[in-house]
Amino acid sequence: MATCTTSACATSCSRTRNPRPPQATEPLLRSDWKFARTRAVTGNHIHDIGTIDKQAAGVQIETVARIRVDHKSIYDGPRAGIDVGDGNRGGHRITHNDVFDTVLESGDHGAFNSRGARPLLH
Repeated sequence: MATCTTSACATSCSRTRNPRPPQATEPLLRSDWKFARTRAVTGNHIHDIGTIDKQAAGVQIETVARIRVDHKSIYDGPRAGIDVGDGNRGGHRITHNDVFDTVLESGDHGAFNSRGARPLLH
């Protein structure tokens, strides 16, 4: 895609506003990237997962913001019941969940797992 080079066009042309993959010196997410936010996952019964994918979690939260995970029953899984992974922008609400009999095929974390590769800047 062409990029405008004139100074008048550089601030108003839509061709200069297309997001591109991050470079090593840029934050993982930029404020102009589109990502899921303000979503709710509620009232589910999740069990017997991970028969094919051994890294499966009942709920995987990754590269999102303001996610609500409420009123779930999660059990019988190979790893964490709820996994908060890389690239999160925060504001999540995780409440009223019944998580048990998880991490059945590994011992490196618990029913809830949280990690982050690098901080996200706005």
